[in-house]
Amino acid sequence: MTEPLEISNVQQILPAGNLCGEGVVWDDRISQLYWCDINGFAVYRYDPHSGSCKSWLFDEPVVSVMLGQKRDEIVLAMASRIVLWNPELDSTSDPLFTLDNYPEVRLNDGQVAPDGSIWMGSMQNNVGPDGEPLPVNEMMGALYRIDHAGFEVVKDGIGIANTVCWDEDRNRFYFADSLRNIIWSYGWQAGKAELTDERELLADHPRGVPDGSTLDAEGYLWNCRFGGSCLLRISPDGHVDHIVELQASNPTNCVFGDDDRSMLFVTSAALDAPGPTRFDGSVFACRTDVSGNRAGRFRSLT
Repeated sequence: MTEPLEISNVQQILPAGNLCGEGVVWDDRISQLYWCDINGFAVYRYDPHSGSCKSWLFDEPVVSVMLGQKRDEIVLAMASRIVLWNPELDSTSDPLFTLDNYPEVRLNDGQVAPDGSIWMGSMQNNVGPDGEPLPVNEMMGALYRIDHAGFEVVKDGIGIANTVCWDEDRNRFYFADSLRNIIWSYGWQAGKAELTDERELLADHPRGVPDGSTLDAEGYLWNCRFGGSCLLRISPDGHVDHIVELQASNPTNCVFGDDDRSMLFVTSAALDAPGPTRFDGSVFACRTDVSGNRAGRFRSLT
């Protein structure tokens, strides 16, 4: 059995109180951290050097934050659409993509691929009009590839789409379905909306279910385990290399950041926490001895 990895500097860096913190990205252009609170309809930006935090409210859930081409350009995936957003002006573009079957289905986890396209998963909508949680029990989700020319469905029949990330050096793509408690590894090629060589990376692990993930420079996947109070570091062949324990019941997503991209930032959710504590819904950070991959940037025509 893998022993828990003891990291003495895992810290609660921000008691954000997020209902469902998610969609985290490190913006290396300004050395700050963005993430969203899905059920809180909000986006946050945190400066780890000054400790300051700013937030914005939106008219529907924001599910993922990604980087655009320009310094002042952020890509926001909302429940029903994807837009470009200027945080300084708090202005949004016309939709780059609109989900036809919203509000029955909503967008969920997504990231920008190494080729500049957006890969975005969806799921049965579990957020009510006022942010209240709704049940998820049907496989209504899909995985989309989106670029300036339009979109294609890559995979359908998904329960809760999570873990959207790439190991560019090894041409591998990682994707998870939380309802099935499984993470897959696929072959991937830039510019194509298709996946090959499906492999089961990790299934039925007893510590929670797979939520968001990130990759480090050694090709290991760091996966947040919703309901499991931990992150798993998983080797390319599916071996659980380390378990990182957290004080929050529901870690949701993670990303490497800071100047050398060796600081791992982790979001969490207060919703569905058994006997919630002051740690649930917080943002955490820990220093690692590996660096993470740099976030992709959406290639638009603007």
